[in-house]
This record gives sequence, structure tokens and C-alpha cells, in this order.
Amino acid sequence: MLAIRYIFAIMLLFMIFFPPASFGVATAADYSAPSIFLNNQPLSFDAPPVVENGRTLVPLRVVSESLGATVLWDESVEAVTVVKGSTAIQLVIGGRTYKNGILVEIDVPAKIINGRTMVPLRFVGESLGCSVIWHGETRKVEIFSTDVVIERNNDRMAQEKNQIDQEIVTLAKSIAEGKKTDMEKVRAVHDWVAGNISYDVELYGKGEITSEMVDPVQVLRKRKSVCSGYSALTEKLLEALGIPARTVNGWGRWYYESWEETFKRSPEGNHAWNEAFVDGRWIAMDVTWDAGYVDMKVMTFTRELEYKYFDPDPKLFADNHRKSDEKTR
Repeated sequence: MLAIRYIFAIMLLFMIFFPPASFGVATAADYSAPSIFLNNQPLSFDAPPVVENGRTLVPLRVVSESLGATVLWDESVEAVTVVKGSTAIQLVIGGRTYKNGILVEIDVPAKIINGRTMVPLRFVGESLGCSVIWHGETRKVEIFSTDVVIERNNDRMAQEKNQIDQEIVTLAKSIAEGKKTDMEKVRAVHDWVAGNISYDVELYGKGEITSEMVDPVQVLRKRKSVCSGYSALTEKLLEALGIPARTVNGWGRWYYESWEETFKRSPEGNHAWNEAFVDGRWIAMDVTWDAGYVDMKVMTFTRELEYKYFDPDPKLFADNHRKSDEKTR
């Protein structure tokens, strides 16, 4: 009798400390149907979505037609085709899946459950240009159609731009703190950019430079760029201080070249610098060349702050700078 009580006590303790769920026995919550939202509006289905192998399967026709797609069923091959614009998805029941005729590997194929064609939601949604987000804790799936995704991205970009603009304004004010005249402020910006931005010899070596690579925000965050980036950041900082400024594109002549050689080597231009409106006149400044120099043999940048190209004598400046409309000067 004591032995039976002893065994019963052990079994009871075992069940308390090691419940069935700890052995992988699923609870009802594990199989509850996830909720599906399209553009923040709940979708209703005539058959509940299910989760299989970590993939959410939903009735194809409801989700496809909600996304503006057409659904076609081919009984002869037991395949369903979803068409929207130039995109065509073919899902063979229990078999292969194709997108625009190209075989696509997916974890869970389309299948028939309780008379409904069930398909993996993420694959179908993303194939139709949507953003699909799974929230595991709440078992909620959010789908955002293309136009909503674009709108959300635009909102995000606008917020980032406002934040970025504020960063530049804050930096500009910090640079100009204690400076009384516009000329002092312009020189302070010149010094900060020349002293904090390194010349990106690797980017220069690539030869193909896009506007994104020299965006003033990217320059500020990476702390390195080429002449276009130096000029873009300088212009932005001066504008933040209320000082009219512009970027000038043209040619910079190396000391060992003639102008003819420079034009031949870079027929579309090879350099950028700035002009700022101070004391009733436009002054030139080449922050890039005042920041230091590049050893072209070993492609290294050495910082060496100068003022040779800050409000220089126009004739001396013209000796190795020409604007894009001054090629024939």
C-alpha cells in the first residue's frame, strides 16, 4: 500500500513539474487561427487560416481577390493561377509553384483543406507586390498593398528627412557658435568640413559615382567623400545658417597637366567646389583641395588644412579651376 502511495506521489510531482506541453503536446492556443489584416482592415474567410510548418495558409480566392488579382482554376491539372498586372502565379495542388513561368521553391505547397484551396500567404502576398508582416506574440498577420507600402515609405522618408535636416541645422549652429559675421561663419564651415571629412580614395578609384554616394547626409555620417560630397555638405551647412551658397561643377587641373590634357582626360568635368554670397559678393572656396592631398601613387589621403582656396584671388583660382561653361576660355 505504501509502495502504491509512493508511486502515485512521484507521478503527481512529475505532472506538476513536467506538464504535457513541455513534451511538445500542442495546446489549443498553438492551433488558434491567426488574424489577417489588409491595410489595417481585418479580412474575413469562409475557412479559417492555418499554420503549417511555420507558414500561414489562407483561402486563396479571398486574399487574392482582396488584393485585386484574378483567380483561375484548372481542373485538369489541379492547379490554380493568380494573375495581377504582369504577374502570374501558378500553384499546383500538392506540387510545384511557378511565378511568371519560373519554378519557385516554397516550404509548403498549395493544398485542399475542407474543400478550400489553401496557399502560403507570404509567398502570394509578396509575389503580388505587398508587404507581409507576422506578429508571433499576437498571432496576427498584416498585409500592406503596394500603394500603402509606398505611402508608408514616403512618410518614413519624410520623417527621416526632417530628422536629417534638423541634424544639419544643429551642426551648422554649433559650427557657427560665437561667430559674428557671415565671413566668419563661412570660414568656420570651411574649416569644419575640411577638418572632419576625409577624401574617399576608394570611391574615387571606382570612377562611377552616383548622387546617393555624395548625398550630404551620407557624407556627414560616413565622414568621407569626394569633391561632390564635400561641396554638397558645405552648401547644406551654409544654407542652414541662412547664407546663400551653391555648388559649382567644372574642371580642376592637376599641376602637371595642361588644360588640353585635363579636358581630354575628363571631357564632362572632374571637379566641384563652392561659392558663397558674403558681403555683397560671391566668394569661391574649394574645401576639398584645402582639406589635404592624395598621393596618387599609393592612393592615400593626408589631411593638411589650408586656406589657399578660400576666397582666393580670382586669377590664381582660375589657373586650375574652370566652370562647366568656361571650357573654351
